[in-house]
Amino acid sequence: KDEYASAEKFGPCIRCGRCIDACPMGLMPSMLSILSEKGFYEDTKEYNVFDCFECGTCTYVCPSKRPIVQLIRLAKMLVKR
Repeated sequence: KDEYASAEKFGPCIRCGRCIDACPMGLMPSMLSILSEKGFYEDTKEYNVFDCFECGTCTYVCPSKRPIVQLIRLAKMLVKR
């Protein structure tokens, strides 16, 4: 069984807004994760990706169990400051 393949499978964002309500920085984690998932890393700067301190609250409250923090972290690694 390939653990890495299964780790990459997660549900789509249902745009419920729970992550937005939970974010202590007032960011839009749903938008940041969607942009990162689609490969639009540079666009995450418009949504203040570097203000995220990766507390994990958004991932915890997500009913779709999306790896929001991991997607945000990926964008932060790949985007040019």
